Amino acid sequence: MRVLYVASRANADTELNLTREITELQRRFGREAGEKVEFRILPDLKVEDLPSELSTFLPQILHIASHAEKDALSLSDQSGGIVKISAKMLAAFLPPESPPRLIYLNSCNSEQIADSLVADRAVPFAIGSTAPITNRVARNSAVAFYERLLAGYSLEHAYDACRYMLEATSGSSASVRLFPSSEGNAATEIMHHVPKLIADFENLKYSEAGWKRKDGFDMRLGLTGCPAATIQVVFFTDDESYFEGEDTYEDDLCLVVRTSPVKGLLWAPKDSWNSEGDHRLFAVGVLAGGGCFSVAGTLCQAIENRYRFSPSGETPGAVLAAISRLKENDGSDLTPKVIAKKKVKKQPIKKEKKKGLR
Repeated sequence: MRVLYVASRANADTELNLTREITELQRRFGREAGEKVEFRILPDLKVEDLPSELSTFLPQILHIASHAEKDALSLSDQSGGIVKISAKMLAAFLPPESPPRLIYLNSCNSEQIADSLVADRAVPFAIGSTAPITNRVARNSAVAFYERLLAGYSLEHAYDACRYMLEATSGSSASVRLFPSSEGNAATEIMHHVPKLIADFENLKYSEAGWKRKDGFDMRLGLTGCPAATIQVVFFTDDESYFEGEDTYEDDLCLVVRTSPVKGLLWAPKDSWNSEGDHRLFAVGVLAGGGCFSVAGTLCQAIENRYRFSPSGETPGAVLAAISRLKENDGSDLTPKVIAKKKVKKQPIKKEKKKGLR
């Protein structure tokens, strides 16, 4: 993810506040996980240089901190004067072959400009404020926004955090609005991919009469936000109730998957894991260039992630009931009747038939 932070020339007081905002954002961007992030800061950019910077850096997010007057932003020029930049002007400065996915106008009364940028099809998404905002309020809402975005959440989720932080710290005297294009879906727009464990049930059946299952739940494990260069992932648990004692720990506690992700999504083979209760779960990924990444969580968290990051964001009732059942058998009750032997379902090994020689 590439973010270009642009600010206009400011007086000493405003510049001090901008410095604090930039510092806060640098701290958040400096400890991100997942895909590489580039955060370029231009705290006193002249309007004449803006088209060149956009074409060179090709940001996915253009963040502008400046004054605004409903239909125009206030930026400085090389002579030191203040020039008014309308939505049409700003759209003309964007690189036609690769415009930003989002323009975040952290400026007073900027919702009209944001709306025009999306209505004119300059960008898929834009954010603007509904009223005058102080530097403190602007800083707090921006930090809340990028914290959620860097954690791998959707644009909609990050916007909600930004909006409610701004309303809370402004006493509800102002807010922000997110304008999506007709093709844009903020609920599924992930701008920074972070590997997260996901899991789902195979052939889950539930009725009012009760559960229809035998030896635990058949699960499928996976990752979302997986780097494109991933060539191998090892899923494993430290729950020794999976250990049968006849094979090695590697056979009983681990599952090796050698495949490539598709749009950040990677799944293990179907029915690859069998669980009777919640337990800790880990994954280590190997990248083509020799790097690696690791993810930790629990099985129930992985199931919740599966539906949290789905287009609807809703979890079916049968799945919620199954999660509750798994959590009841999470090993916290140490009586023998609760901790049952868990077994990893082995994948059958296909044997090739020997061909006759002529």
